[in-house]
Amino acid sequence: GIPREALQLVCCENGEPIQTLSGHPDVDAIIFTGGTQTALKLLEKRPDAELSAETGGKNATIVTAMADRDQTVEHVLHSAFSHSGQKCSATSLLVLEKEVYEDETFRKQLLDAILTLKVGSVWNFSNKMGPLIREPLENLRRGLETLEDGESWVLQPKCDERNLKLWHPAVKWGVKRGSFSHQTEFFGPLLSVMKAESLDDAIEIVNDTNYGLTSGLESLDPREQKIWSEKIKAGNLYINRVTTGAIVLRQSFGGMGLSAIGAGIKAGSPNYAVQFCRIEESKPYGDSPTQGPLREESPLLYLARNWQTQLTRNEHAEIRSELQKTIEAIYSCLYQYEREFSGEQDFFRLRGQDNLFRYLPIGKVTVRLHPDDELFETL
Repeated sequence: GIPREALQLVCCENGEPIQTLSGHPDVDAIIFTGGTQTALKLLEKRPDAELSAETGGKNATIVTAMADRDQTVEHVLHSAFSHSGQKCSATSLLVLEKEVYEDETFRKQLLDAILTLKVGSVWNFSNKMGPLIREPLENLRRGLETLEDGESWVLQPKCDERNLKLWHPAVKWGVKRGSFSHQTEFFGPLLSVMKAESLDDAIEIVNDTNYGLTSGLESLDPREQKIWSEKIKAGNLYINRVTTGAIVLRQSFGGMGLSAIGAGIKAGSPNYAVQFCRIEESKPYGDSPTQGPLREESPLLYLARNWQTQLTRNEHAEIRSELQKTIEAIYSCLYQYEREFSGEQDFFRLRGQDNLFRYLPIGKVTVRLHPDDELFETL
């Protein structure tokens, strides 16, 4: 933990204190949870600060023809309307494969289930939905009050006249790709339903939002599950489960794209605290423990072996120390990649449930070099 005097709680009605604190020169690092635009303003104000921001999400659940439709209704109900849809991981988009979208029985079943949700005071424990934290802001209000081309209300939005923060669940059907309801995060009890021609089409629809916090798939087909988990762009993926999980210890939490600004290290993950550490080289090279054998060949391993052979021939004498240090670093990185970063792990190991943690390759990396940079620093 941290000392009691190091933790200060500041309550504020607007974002002014946040901007003031973040702009202070004594603030070196900022951990932020909130809107994407607010995080971008923080970054603009303090580009030199370490910003770790978990931001917004336009979360979606895809339902294929291979789904258990009874189970799907239950999961969508909780994912979209628990906490009145205000949780950052709540399902805002429901993308149905054509067969499911055109299934009138499924549509009626979903509507009937939503209508069972009791809305009212949180002090009445029989109620399942309470008030919003504030009256709907511009985006949510537009989503609740307007329809675009092809859209219709399956369940009309309704506000309690005595409490303007209390809204009943609403379902908007026929949402089109690229529309306001497709692209905009709402943080409210509004579910937008879209049609997809296939699983691949559904994945493209979801990825088009450019957010990537949580995403769900309802399908009993392992082949579809594999395709989806490889192509969907989101930090937390849920298969045949609600999207509002993120249970401590079981599922670390964080996103990608517009849903994360900074290092993107997920809260609750084994590496979360590393981004707040100052890491120094405390031992000279050669003192590190043996890394162990490597199972896979790679161009980098070939390069390290080639350099090692050249050193045994007393070549590169002028950079021998730096080259040896670089070789050891390559072996260490490759070993840790095979041991930790290349596969999936389940730290919790709960019987009957998989909670898999994995690393994704970054892709293309741009490296800016300076004439004075050493070989070790470059690699």
